[in-house]
Formats: sequence, C-alpha cells, structure tokens
Amino acid sequence: MAARFRLEALPILKASRIFFLADSSSSPSEVSAQTVAGILQVQAILEEGHSPEECCDALERAQPVIIPQILDQATEKSCNHLKVQDYINSTELAARLLAVVSESPHVSGIINRVVAEDGCDFIIRRLDEYAAVDGIDLSGEGGITFDEVAAVAAVAGEVALGWSEVGAGSLGPWEMNPKEKTERRPWNSDARVVAFKHALI
Repeated sequence: MAARFRLEALPILKASRIFFLADSSSSPSEVSAQTVAGILQVQAILEEGHSPEECCDALERAQPVIIPQILDQATEKSCNHLKVQDYINSTELAARLLAVVSESPHVSGIINRVVAEDGCDFIIRRLDEYAAVDGIDLSGEGGITFDEVAAVAAVAGEVALGWSEVGAGSLGPWEMNPKEKTERRPWNSDARVVAFKHALI
C-alpha cells in the first residue's frame, strides 16, 4: 500500500479525499506501519507534484483530506504528529458502540437504523429547504430557536440533530444537540441544519 510507484500511478493531485482502509488480514502492527508510511508518501507526493503544471494546479485547489482507518492508539498518535485529524479508529468505535448498547440496550435500534443500508442518512440542509419554515420570520432580530428548527424538520419527516454555530458558514463548525433549545439566535444565509432522514433506496 505504501509503495511510492503505486501511489504515484493514482490521480492523487485531483482527489478531494484520500481514504486508507486497514487490511483486516494483517496484524495491527503491520497495518499501523503501512498506514503511516502511506500517509507520508501521499503527503510527499502532494508537496512535490508530478510536473510544474500539476503542481500549480494543486496549489490553486484545497489540499485533499486524508482519512485513514486506524486500529490502535499508537497509530492515532502518529496521525496527530502528521497533522492528520480526520482518522477513524474502528477498534475504539466498535468498543464504544458495544459499551453504549450494554448500558442502554434500546439504543441498538438507533444504531441499526444508522448503519443499515436501508436505514437513515445524515444530511446538511439550508433552513429554507423546509417548506414549513415559510411561517417563521427569520429576518427579525429575534431569530429562531432550535425547538422551532426541530419542528420544521419534523414536518418534513426528519430529525434535527444540530446546526451551525453562531456566525459559522456552511462547512461548520457545528453545534450538535444544543443545550439551550429555546434560546433564540440570528439565522444567516450561510447557516445550516444537520438532520437525520430515512435513506432513499
């Protein structure tokens, strides 16, 4: 996976996201070494470019996000050292899910809906995409509460999970499950709602 000539054959400079998936047939230590080596090779390729034209083109675009699947905390530390923050620790994730279900068995139904092929999807929407928002005045100084956003989403058959932080744009950062659900806040055109909806198969 970390062979430079194999990675250079891929259109890495044109990518927006680069995923490293762990090889389940190898030991965790081997997977860790391959993942870290692969990230280093990809970062080097992104920095160097293959030609002046590609290099200039890469500089004009945002750098792709590297998202590795890791299996242990040692690799997590290596990712932090390499400034790769969007990793997924699948071993820790499985352990956390098991702990949650063990403590609250009824949560397993929610988890099943999230991971099932015909379950539910997470989506990010503009508030004006909901038809029910027509009855709410967003232009006033009072703004809108999360309870009102949740009610608007519910009319469309969705569950509002969070929204953009105050002053944030369409890419976040996000405020999930706001504590003050009845507190009003201003709503600008760049703000978004994070919701949960039934998947369309």
